[in-house]
Amino acid sequence: MGPRPYTLVFYAEPNGDEPVARWLRELPDVERYALGSAMDGLLQQGGPLLPTRNLFRVFFHPFGRRLLLLLVGYDKAKRPSPTYQGQQVRLARKRLATWQERQDLIRRQGP
Repeated sequence: MGPRPYTLVFYAEPNGDEPVARWLRELPDVERYALGSAMDGLLQQGGPLLPTRNLFRVFFHPFGRRLLLLLVGYDKAKRPSPTYQGQQVRLARKRLATWQERQDLIRRQGP
């Protein structure tokens, strides 16, 4: 197998916590394996997908041609309300803005 076209990167809080990685670790083994395989086989190999009707939601943002930043994940079967999904979308946007601010700061500080 050749190099993967995308690299998955977990959003990290300033304290080092990676909320999506933590959420994945807390899933039952079978669900974690299924979602991990899907993320590896679909996202990492082929890039962003159109929305599907699966039970898990993982919000991510592509950067450049090789990076997918994982921002939020949840089980829609357990939390199906549109209100909850709206909260998760807002959280993903907030995390994305925070990540971008930190990246800008790193670029301004230079090597």
